[in-house]
Amino acid sequence: QAAAEIIGNESGVTLSYHESYQDAVAGTPQILDPTDYENPTAGTSTVYVRMERTDTGCFEIVELVLIVNPLPDDTAVVSPYEICEVPFDGVAVFDLTSKAQEILGPDQDLEDYQVSFYLDATAAANGTPAIGGASTYQNTSNPQEIFTGIENIATGCYIGGVQSFFIEVKEGAVANTPATAYVICDNEGANDDGIGSFDLTSASDPQAIALRDEILGGQDPMDYDLSFHETLEAA
Repeated sequence: QAAAEIIGNESGVTLSYHESYQDAVAGTPQILDPTDYENPTAGTSTVYVRMERTDTGCFEIVELVLIVNPLPDDTAVVSPYEICEVPFDGVAVFDLTSKAQEILGPDQDLEDYQVSFYLDATAAANGTPAIGGASTYQNTSNPQEIFTGIENIATGCYIGGVQSFFIEVKEGAVANTPATAYVICDNEGANDDGIGSFDLTSASDPQAIALRDEILGGQDPMDYDLSFHETLEAA
């Protein structure tokens, strides 16, 4: 691409590439393989291009600035994306874009990078085809692995095909509101202060057992953990 821009509409010319201006003037030494040149300085470096007419030997020298931009960082470990579902059929709609900042990690901003999602590592490495409608993606297997791609918006540098995470639909829990209150006699302090001690996890109190059974509503207590909280927010 650079060669075509340098030559433009000229004909009957040859190009040679050199690491210094003096080398370009002398015509030697040349960069032996300009198609496989490793820049000697990280970030930005300059090579000198000598364009010489084959009939007269007259030449002109131009600078060619080489810039190596870093690839995005795709080393963040992304946690599974889980949705609990009642009734359970193993299929749900996921907003994959909600994982974007976690995918970028703490040192890359959403304003500077574009995150894309893929069904396999090969597509992610190639950058196509990406999952369309990533904010409303319905899983096709359960669990399902999703692969990511990250592009630096300013430089166009892209990396993909290594980082991934799992989406999974899990069977949700149903908590039933007890039909009646759990009533005990005053067993703390003064007998008329209205303060009592409830053992909500008692394995011997029939009322506590019945309360937990009513909350579970037939769900196997071996598959569910019950916890008790003083406010809805705490729960």
